[in-house]
Amino acid sequence: MNVDDEMILIPAPNSLFGQNVNVDRVRHRGIEASVSCRPWDWVEAYANFTYDNTEIREYAAEPGLVGNRVPVTPEYRGTVGFNFFLPLPFLDVAELGVNANVVGPRYAINDLRNAYSQLPTYGTVDLHGRLGREIFDGFNLTFFFQVENLNGERYSQTSGIGNVAPTPGWPSQEGIRYYPSPGRNFDVGLTVSFER
Repeated sequence: MNVDDEMILIPAPNSLFGQNVNVDRVRHRGIEASVSCRPWDWVEAYANFTYDNTEIREYAAEPGLVGNRVPVTPEYRGTVGFNFFLPLPFLDVAELGVNANVVGPRYAINDLRNAYSQLPTYGTVDLHGRLGREIFDGFNLTFFFQVENLNGERYSQTSGIGNVAPTPGWPSQEGIRYYPSPGRNFDVGLTVSFER
């Protein structure tokens, strides 16, 4: 995919983030693949993978950036997981799932010059589930939960460059700031729906 006037964040003097500009031409090329199968009624397996090679192809305002990778976009990322459909007699829906995610190296959010080290690869494991039952004619009650980053991975999904102090407790190099991503976190809820 060749994109004309793609909006990208560029560094600005004495600023943490910088400003958005339109880069004349950016090329995206790579592979996206996904597969899923259900060998038995009670289990589904799935996986997806993306390889994304992004490159600045034209930028009249700063020709020296031609050939650089677009920041933030990881070169590769993927997920593999399972969903289990449990045949519990007192529930209409009983689903439990687990997936593992990996995200490859990527440049800081405004490192258009690719001058700093890339953020390292990280991997997380997520757990999710749903338990549901019809409580009245057409009324369904579903409890859901999700545990993200079950393994407690310590990672930074993004970072920025500029005249900033380093984030305490995080690896640092001069001029780069890491934004720690959440550790293990939980999401629970209840859905009430009506179907006729």
